[in-house]
Amino acid sequence: MIKMLTAYTYERNDPELAVSEVLEQLNLDSTRLKNSVGIIHCFSDFLYSGVIDALCASLPFNVVGCTGLDVSISGEVGPMMLCVSVLTSDDVQFSATTTGSLSGNCEESLRQACRTALRGLPSDSPDLTLVFSPLLRHGGDWILGILDQELRGTPIFGTVASDANEDFLDTFTIYNGICNQDSMSIVMMSGAVKPRFIGMSIRKEKIQKQKAIITKSEKNILHTVNDLPFLTYMETLGVTEGNGLAGISAVPFIADCLDGTEPLVRSIYTITADGHGFFAGSMPEGATLAIGSLDYEDVLATARKIVEKAKKNDDANGMIIYSCISRAYALGADFDAELRIFRDAIGKKLPYTICYSAGEICPQYKSNGRTSNCFHNFTIMACIL
Repeated sequence: MIKMLTAYTYERNDPELAVSEVLEQLNLDSTRLKNSVGIIHCFSDFLYSGVIDALCASLPFNVVGCTGLDVSISGEVGPMMLCVSVLTSDDVQFSATTTGSLSGNCEESLRQACRTALRGLPSDSPDLTLVFSPLLRHGGDWILGILDQELRGTPIFGTVASDANEDFLDTFTIYNGICNQDSMSIVMMSGAVKPRFIGMSIRKEKIQKQKAIITKSEKNILHTVNDLPFLTYMETLGVTEGNGLAGISAVPFIADCLDGTEPLVRSIYTITADGHGFFAGSMPEGATLAIGSLDYEDVLATARKIVEKAKKNDDANGMIIYSCISRAYALGADFDAELRIFRDAIGKKLPYTICYSAGEICPQYKSNGRTSNCFHNFTIMACIL
């Protein structure tokens, strides 16, 4: 069984005070079990001030995590917060590692990191893997495919780091106080852990009927649609670079390969210097492309459904939640509305942590009850422990 402890601080300028506040809430001398791992989610301000480094140095176990546009924890909602979650257990072992820089041979670095983490477990297959990924040009589903292959399909849950800037320049992953923009942090678990996964995305009725064709792409880089340059195609939709990244990122792009698989719902990170679309995941050539929509009420309705499903798990000990950054954009000025859903419905009755994500990694259930690891956008995903 895993026990989840949570703490937070708003102190982003004084590392000593921030550490004191977090340690007082965690009370590790009384609450910590045999094996533990820490997870941090926060704004990048906490990195530059030295708070993250000081916190990781003060905790007697490995600490992973990443930055996020907005965060919340166990009934606490507020701007510019740092959240610390500790997973601790007597009968679950944790093995944490980092890939190091993925700017070189990305595939080999990912495979080697998996093998390193596996060596820290008593079995050759984890029962659950958590990943905290940087925003990389390769695309989230390509990276997940490598991890999935190396771990032979065992459940993988996690997030792509985000931040509050339109250009995503302040996205970082965290590993024992080291914050990087091109490294992935990984935690594998083995033992008495039985994760359950729930998620919600945009409704089918929110997808336009008129479809285009992706005529040229390279993995997650979209060059042309209907043989039109990407920016020209965007202009035909009334959505252009001039509207600002927040406006563009709030638009769901749905690519359907017409091969019987579920359509891919994708968000756009940015527009490259040469006018191409840099998407969170693959945009296959030949797939149909449609535009969807996500509004304020959709975000709140799906968040409430996640809460309802989570409450049915009477044996839950904690919950990790990642919600797409595009959902936050859809909330407009009422930025914390989704986080308040969880605060008001769950509060401190069940430990949880929430972070807005630039890409969600969560297994989906097949008809036979087994899981298949998937990369998502425009979704809210929860892992119940």
